[in-house]
Amino acid sequence: MIVRKALPAEVTSLGEIERDAGERFREVGMPEIADDPPAPIEALAASALILVAWAESLHEDGGRTPTALVGHAWVEIVDGQAHLEQLSVGPGHNGRGIGSALIEAVVEWATAQGHGALTLTTFREVPFNAPFYARRGFVAIPASEWNPGMTALVEQETAHGLDQVLRVVMARSLGG
Repeated sequence: MIVRKALPAEVTSLGEIERDAGERFREVGMPEIADDPPAPIEALAASALILVAWAESLHEDGGRTPTALVGHAWVEIVDGQAHLEQLSVGPGHNGRGIGSALIEAVVEWATAQGHGALTLTTFREVPFNAPFYARRGFVAIPASEWNPGMTALVEQETAHGLDQVLRVVMARSLGG
């Protein structure tokens, strides 16, 4: 697998991955989340960071060729902190470490940028959401500790129809 910054031409393919990855929400009784349209290309293009993960084939000579775009991570800056807005891994590629590799690449970038934490919002009980992130060092952050930008983001999610009882704000300390 190759994880790197997205090229401008790749950004147009990310909606398809997000839409396909969202189909997993049907399995946990959340078809409305699966039906939610992917982020607009303009929002992705204006983000702080987009990373992509490519499956690759190995050659006999040790060379590698990217074969399929299989995931992406979308990062914004919320009140001066790195925020993982979206992590998507395409169907058929789950359980292969792609999401973890994307998270670690985001952590590396955010650390290099001087951020003290990486935040995200996600579903509290969905196995491939909060429990997945908790296994990767993220902890729940109570509302009393949210900065104004996070509060505004949660309010936007609520206005978009996300039930905040089902959601959680999480953060991973980046040291320092």
